[in-house]
Amino acid sequence: MASHQPVPPRLALDSASNQGGGDDDDSADDGCFDNDDDDDDDDPGHSSTSYQCSLAGDLDDDDAWIAPADMAILKALPSSDAATLKAGDSPALHHRPHHRIRRLPKGTRPLRFIGEGAANAVFEIKDDCAAADFTGLLLRVAKVQRGQAPSFNYPAQQRFYQASIKPLLGGHAVHQELVILHKSGIVDKLNQLLQDIDSTRKSKFRGTFVGQSDWGFLVEDMRPRGE
Repeated sequence: MASHQPVPPRLALDSASNQGGGDDDDSADDGCFDNDDDDDDDDPGHSSTSYQCSLAGDLDDDDAWIAPADMAILKALPSSDAATLKAGDSPALHHRPHHRIRRLPKGTRPLRFIGEGAANAVFEIKDDCAAADFTGLLLRVAKVQRGQAPSFNYPAQQRFYQASIKPLLGGHAVHQELVILHKSGIVDKLNQLLQDIDSTRKSKFRGTFVGQSDWGFLVEDMRPRGE
């Protein structure tokens, strides 16, 4: 690729992407996982300060928990990023049809750990709410070392994906959309699952967990049918 073309941050293929296995088994690349070994100082997917998403307050009736800078990004996202789910949408975004974003309902649970890379983990999720149809989608979330504050900025990363990656790859781009995790309780469930299987994970990934955040990504499930 020519040097003048934009390079997507934290979207490099991470060959060490599956649960278990030897530490040197790096033969299978998987685009679901990111490699964060590079310097992230100029990464639009990272905030310059710690990105603390879980804010205080019971704000189910609005989106006051969304940082102003992130709200500006959401308003500027292309209309093609709109989700079509009619139930469980973020209320304050509901009246802007071009920027409806799915909200993970309470009770959503991880059904299966799919795999991980250096920066992300991917899960199959399930919810009993009939309107929350996640068929064909997986939940991708950023990881942190135990005890570290999260720094990944999901809205900024989605903006980069929409503005720079999709135009380059066109129909070959794997579908990715923002999803609201705010008050869903899913992060604690994901981390409990990772804790339960920690001994089976590759040694270089042990001790890493999902950062507390109000955001995540729903990404296209690229697994062969039947898995």
